[in-house]
Amino acid sequence: MDRDQRPANPMQDIRDLQRDVAQAQGSAGKREALTKASKGWHIPNTGIPATPDDGGHLFVNGNKPYWIDKNGIITPLIVPPPTAANVTPLTATSGTASDTINAVGGSYDQTVLNNNFRSLATKLNQILTAMKSRGLMDGP
Repeated sequence: MDRDQRPANPMQDIRDLQRDVAQAQGSAGKREALTKASKGWHIPNTGIPATPDDGGHLFVNGNKPYWIDKNGIITPLIVPPPTAANVTPLTATSGTASDTINAVGGSYDQTVLNNNFRSLATKLNQILTAMKSRGLMDGP
């Protein structure tokens, strides 16, 4: 229909428009939702989205959640566990390390005391090494 002309049959034009709208709605199809929330939010892995004009985008990349703001700053949403400060390992120069702390008894025995301190230092250093190797403590 030409805009400059009056419709010959306005009712037919309305029916035609209704038909065209119904066809357009049916042929447009439904795109898959970006998120699903019926059992918690499901956000599929994507690349890094474009920087938004305002607000931000929540996205998942490499199975890890992120937020990108309007300034393009990407913030990981998984906070790493806190770590302890570095502790210098103990140095025990006397005694023999073992898995036992021996009783000194009623009399003073320097060798037993040295061995006990050496065993304690060895175990403590093993704990420090294990914590550092798992990222639970700072330091070399």
